[in-house]
Amino acid sequence: MEDIKKLTQLAIKELKELSPWKQVAVSNGVVKAISGDGKGEALLTNIYNVGKIAIANCEVADGTYFERHNHKEHETVEVYDGKIIMHVDGRDDEEFSSDTGPCYIPPLTFHSTDFVGDVKLIATTKPAAEEWPK
Repeated sequence: MEDIKKLTQLAIKELKELSPWKQVAVSNGVVKAISGDGKGEALLTNIYNVGKIAIANCEVADGTYFERHNHKEHETVEVYDGKIIMHVDGRDDEEFSSDTGPCYIPPLTFHSTDFVGDVKLIATTKPAAEEWPK
């Protein structure tokens, strides 16, 4: 966990843009996987993606939320601007911001996210998420 935190902090400082990635969902502000629509929007910029780990900078507009989903990778979310509310199965809802530590989501655990205002965060998956661009 400490290694992921160090990588996240380095990524926040560097924010090197490798490949922007934006998808549009059909529903009203509901994000299907990682996407958005006219009411809510998510722009992900891949920072690093090499087999064992992927790091993406995410800029998410107010009114967007990520629908309940799961995936096989470990995921860590570090908010550096704004606030999110994470709904992770088996845990109480938690609020995360630049004043809190990271949110860790174990593999195959269902979770969803509400964005309070415009939000910027770093998402890390280990191993690298297959659907994230290289």
